[in-house]
Amino acid sequence: MKAAKMLAFDKIDRCICNVTRIDFELDIVSLEKNGIKAMRDTKDVKFLEYTGVTDMNLIEIYEGAVLEFKSSKSVTDRGFVVYRRAEFVVALSNGQHYSLSQMHFYSKVVGNIYEDKDLLEVDYECGA
Repeated sequence: MKAAKMLAFDKIDRCICNVTRIDFELDIVSLEKNGIKAMRDTKDVKFLEYTGVTDMNLIEIYEGAVLEFKSSKSVTDRGFVVYRRAEFVVALSNGQHYSLSQMHFYSKVVGNIYEDKDLLEVDYECGA
């Protein structure tokens, strides 16, 4: 079985980190960012799963990523990636959802909903 690839939002330090280890018996996760390591209770992190696709610049797309793309009206639009109804979708502020599998190749990652809330027109509660 292939291991899930994921990042985590550290609710204490308020940053996205690499997940280096998860101990399910102790409910502890080991994190790393820029060479700095930390251990957290699993309740103090929000796990962000890799979607399996990259954006137009070959940047890996994770849950919570804010994507920028041109809509059908040639207007630049933004949405964020969520897992909904058994697939990853891009949710827009107007309530519309687009399948990530249909649009990842012409979108670019510009941030994430946890560290860059100001990128979206609506306030998204990250559960921190």
